[in-house]
Amino acid sequence: MFLPDILITAYSEGFSGIYVQCPNPDEVSKEFLSAFDTAYRQAMEDLEEEMGVMVSEKYDDLPCPAKIKTVEDSQFLIRIAPLFLNLNDGARADNDYLLHALINVLDGLQEKFTNVSYYGLIAYEWFDEHCGDVVSVEIKSTNCMLENPSYPFVKDIFDEIFADEELSEEFWELLEDNLFDCTEEDIRAVMECFTEYDQPEEVFDKFQNIVDNYDFDD
Repeated sequence: MFLPDILITAYSEGFSGIYVQCPNPDEVSKEFLSAFDTAYRQAMEDLEEEMGVMVSEKYDDLPCPAKIKTVEDSQFLIRIAPLFLNLNDGARADNDYLLHALINVLDGLQEKFTNVSYYGLIAYEWFDEHCGDVVSVEIKSTNCMLENPSYPFVKDIFDEIFADEELSEEFWELLEDNLFDCTEEDIRAVMECFTEYDQPEEVFDKFQNIVDNYDFDD
């Protein structure tokens, strides 16, 4: 299930996660982290070489944007920070080097290990000094048979946001800001998303109150 753009842009960390199903999740998750860390650093080198600019994350020594969130008997969850790279000299940040690197690493796991499949959602906002946009893509391995999957980690992210007063306040402020060009369909999509991910009644009431008091004609 895709998330509406006005929800994605209301949370700076995005809503990205991947479920990897395999018989040996401890081993495979460690291999993923090692391989993606290498791919992350190589992507920065490749981007610098191709565009002739510096990648800020490289020189700020920022950590790899992927973390293993949970490991279960036959599955682990990867949470992914926004996958855009900041460039100096005013260069555009709308590049897909890291997304391609991520998919290549996941496909590499299938080659190295047996009975590995994956599916996930990559959803975040990128921006630079010129403009910005939303990335929202579903990815899955060729042997994943799921159709229109739901992503339980999205509920976890909502729960984390609404359990933190500062995060929650920022989320609602940004969501209200995003209403200026939204449609009735967008509003319904937000409500459907809150329903899909089992949010409490007060979340629906809060959003409805924001919508009811928003001046769409301003």
